[in-house]
Amino acid sequence: LLQIIGMLFGEGSLTEKDIGKTKKIQNGIELIQKRFSDPDFKISEAAAASGLGTKQFRRLFFEAYGENPYAYLSEYRLEQARLLLLNSSYGISDIAEMCGFSDVYGFSHSFKARFGLSPAKWRESSG
Repeated sequence: LLQIIGMLFGEGSLTEKDIGKTKKIQNGIELIQKRFSDPDFKISEAAAASGLGTKQFRRLFFEAYGENPYAYLSEYRLEQARLLLLNSSYGISDIAEMCGFSDVYGFSHSFKARFGLSPAKWRESSG
């Protein structure tokens, strides 16, 4: 799991130092992946699951992955939405809700910024 997360952020492999950091935040990462669909989910909850303060969790996360946990959560939500667009017939607003976006406009804006197309156009071009 730790190696896969490292690859998601463009790193071929994690150093021993990075592995030590990721072990400290592993429970928080797992909670993010479990609760990504909750639009009210807070990174402080992931920090608490790791037994860390929010500031320390953010720092360790950034040191291990070069990205902050908010960006990771956003990317994880977008990837889950992309999979649903590709493999389901759910409507765009349903997918937005299922992936933790508080409204379809915010979802569409984020999706287009990440993938270059609106969710509907991306679905059309991928199907």
